[in-house]
Amino acid sequence: MNDMVLKKYLAAFLLGVAFLTVSFMNVSCVTQGLDGLEYEIGVAPVSYVATKGTSNGPIVGTAFDQGRTILLSAFFTDSNDASHNRTYFTNIPFTYYTSAAKWAGGTSGAPIPKYWPYMGTMDFIALSKEGLSGTVTTTPASQIAYAMPDNSSNQDDVMMAYAGGRSCSEHDIVPLSFRHAQAQVSVKTKLASNAGEQNYGITVRSVTLRRARYSGTVTGTATGINDVTFSWSDVASGTQADVAFGTSSLILSSTAQAYGKGILLPAQSPTGVAGTIDILIEYTLVVGANYPGTGDSDPVISEVYTIPATSWTAGNKYTYVFTLSRSGLACEVNVTEWIDGSTYTETI
Repeated sequence: MNDMVLKKYLAAFLLGVAFLTVSFMNVSCVTQGLDGLEYEIGVAPVSYVATKGTSNGPIVGTAFDQGRTILLSAFFTDSNDASHNRTYFTNIPFTYYTSAAKWAGGTSGAPIPKYWPYMGTMDFIALSKEGLSGTVTTTPASQIAYAMPDNSSNQDDVMMAYAGGRSCSEHDIVPLSFRHAQAQVSVKTKLASNAGEQNYGITVRSVTLRRARYSGTVTGTATGINDVTFSWSDVASGTQADVAFGTSSLILSSTAQAYGKGILLPAQSPTGVAGTIDILIEYTLVVGANYPGTGDSDPVISEVYTIPATSWTAGNKYTYVFTLSRSGLACEVNVTEWIDGSTYTETI
């Protein structure tokens, strides 16, 4: 083989190597642009102290209950994008796997990991609606909408969380700080404190919140890097139902005692007029020996309290404290943040 032919073969070989090198570089760039397969996405669900709850039991501190399922969505933005408009995944179930000691994609069997892209940032938005069915819609505009069905047979916590601007290159654990999308209504009862009432036994038999609505659509919208706020719609068109706050007997004292509570939709605020949401309390008066000549039976008294016009707000707890006496009842309302970590599921 002469030198001229050898040079031609060598040039062709080098050209081929260069072509393959460029091709592999291009493939590598495309792969690293979005779909990483090295760093798994991990989440750390918590609840704000002011708004914590779970359907499976009280939360200890700010830990999120590991028995719940989270629907997680993620939206990707690379360094050249002006908006978060690329869907990475939506409404993927994440559960806690005890064997692996972590939250991961999937609901049973082996975890199904999700991985970070190699560059850019990610926005995450999550929904927890344990025990409830309904339609979930998630959009790249850092919003999630959940439509509670009108045929729901129970009440339960609905919570949402948002974590925005998470760096893909750092691939840290994503903190999901959940907030209540609903309000809690609680009832306490006590006996009037004047001496004449102490010997006049009153026993509460039942407390019922009447004509509550339990369906509607809540939209959670990101308002900060780790914050989400709520708006409700379509509540007024939902079916009204009575919610039993309790049916046990409670002998009253002059100290307020908790009787029952429920989880309510904030948008159905009472109007303060008859025929709307009210609270029915049934109680008995002990007569006979203490009050001769009145008979030996204990009459059942029914009192209806029309809730004044108010604005129930997501994440707040409204405690209605009823003071009962032989002349009727009085009520005061205390509004606080939902901080007790308690939970409630009420069958309607």
